[in-house]
Amino acid sequence: MNKKYLSLGVAAVAVIAVISWKVYIDQQAEKRVAEVIQDANLDNVVSYQGVSAGWLANSVTIKDVSLSTGGKNGLDITAKAIEISGINSGKDGELPKKMAITIADLNVPIVKATGNDELTLTGLPTEKLASLGYTRLQGDVQINYARDADKQRLKLGMGFDFSDLGKAETELVVERVDLSEMPELIKSVMGESASSPVSALGALYMFLGNMSKAQLSSLQLRYDDDGLRERVLLDLREEGRELDSVKDFSRTLANTLRKQAKNSDKGSKGEQARKALEATADFIQDGGQLKGETHIEKPIPLMAGRGMLGNTIITDSFTDWGTFFNDTGFKLSR
Repeated sequence: MNKKYLSLGVAAVAVIAVISWKVYIDQQAEKRVAEVIQDANLDNVVSYQGVSAGWLANSVTIKDVSLSTGGKNGLDITAKAIEISGINSGKDGELPKKMAITIADLNVPIVKATGNDELTLTGLPTEKLASLGYTRLQGDVQINYARDADKQRLKLGMGFDFSDLGKAETELVVERVDLSEMPELIKSVMGESASSPVSALGALYMFLGNMSKAQLSSLQLRYDDDGLRERVLLDLREEGRELDSVKDFSRTLANTLRKQAKNSDKGSKGEQARKALEATADFIQDGGQLKGETHIEKPIPLMAGRGMLGNTIITDSFTDWGTFFNDTGFKLSR
């Protein structure tokens, strides 16, 4: 009997310890989130309902987040939750080796009411989406990265899934990336920009200088349509004052691209461009999925250097589509 009570006692202590640990790390996480927001001078525009941490304190979830800047064209962005994982995957003072940010149920108004039945655009660069009839973006967003400091390699992934627009994903791998100055850059941009924008711009300029040696290793893209294609076709049809139905108009555009594909230059560069035009034509006519990926044998420098005025000169591989297809082996398909 004594052993039974002893076991129950040990179990009770273990449960209390686990609960206490969870409460403690949640409190620490909430304290740290508040500090970061305050340091970034966002405490007057960002609010949230709660913060919870993962059991190993390697992730944090911020619940019911809102960002409001006020004013006629101000922003009123909300999210059900923002989860940040991988925060302890690096050494102190360094960027984590890998991190993922997932924003669930993001709601971004594009057009908002201002009273007297008037509508106005928000302060976002979304005029084109508004012209296509969108009033808000709603869905999920994910951003992630993984870095290898020894190989100076950075893998960056981004994606979104917005209702009535579509799902997009991209993955970029870049070599010879020096991220050693990134923590200081973040501190400068987020902390000092309010009082010392010159310092922030200086840190950003130095970081871009380090990025001048970066080389593209691979690029993957994918888009699944969920309404954007039809809206663009409607807009193009109205702009051209076409009387055809959207279906017939899409077929006409697709056939025009197919004719261009047949007239593409000979050789590998022309072949890649031809296939890309054909895939685009099929997507315009039938919708669905469009994807592309590079086949790079040797990483390609992103920048060729700097001009006399300090401006960045982009490598020829990224100045026109034909050269891009040829140098990167980029293939677009459905």
